Amino acid sequence: MAKARVAPLKLVSVPRLELTAAVTSVNVVQELSRELGYDVDADIYYSDSTVVLGYVQNEARRFHVYVGNRVQAIRSKTSPESWHHVKGKDNPADIASRSATPKELLDSST
Repeated sequence: MAKARVAPLKLVSVPRLELTAAVTSVNVVQELSRELGYDVDADIYYSDSTVVLGYVQNEARRFHVYVGNRVQAIRSKTSPESWHHVKGKDNPADIASRSATPKELLDSST
């Protein structure tokens, strides 16, 4: 988990970056559960990326290697039913990536 997570030098699409973020979130939950000795009955994951949710929940289609490897990493540790959609405007992680003013950041309730 100590690896640096920065955008790669090669041009990578936003959906692929979102998929990489989903893999990272699964790994963080697994690591925290193990380190804290906390047995999670049901993990619940939220993403504002419908593309990522489509990848995770699609069992009928084969993917390119990059996508397939990450989808397999997600599915090996979670079930498709544990992934849910959250609107981008309701996603607290997105306010920092939008062009929000400092006042909007302070006033945000998320």
